[in-house]
Amino acid sequence: MSVEGTNVERPARDAVDGRALDEVLREASSGDRRSVLGAATRVITALLGERGSCILLDGAPRVVLALHRPAMKELEIDLDRYPEVRAAARTGDLVTTHDAEGAPEPASVRQHLPPQPRSVVAVPLTADERCVGVVLVQSTE
Repeated sequence: MSVEGTNVERPARDAVDGRALDEVLREASSGDRRSVLGAATRVITALLGERGSCILLDGAPRVVLALHRPAMKELEIDLDRYPEVRAAARTGDLVTTHDAEGAPEPASVRQHLPPQPRSVVAVPLTADERCVGVVLVQSTE
């Protein structure tokens, strides 16, 4: 397993269409933090993979939204099990993990991965130049 920082390629940035941006901006104008996080998580997940979760880092690190498990809320996590999340939060850069299938995750993490995962992308969420959370996207591609 390798964890590395990377920049999003220009074609990938261009793939975010106006409707997705409109959704995020509409939710941002509502002032409801959960709606904004949900919209951002949906857009980032649609762009980069199949399964997405939003992890907030203020206080205890926790999953506040998992698109594949809508009932999951406020699940505390151990960042030692998610080196890509820790790296994205520390550097403020998008971080990719290739060959997630061969990674030595504990069973408690592995059971939540999609079948035959190929990559994981951690996208930092920043506010006032500080990482407040990470969208973690899993992909079979």
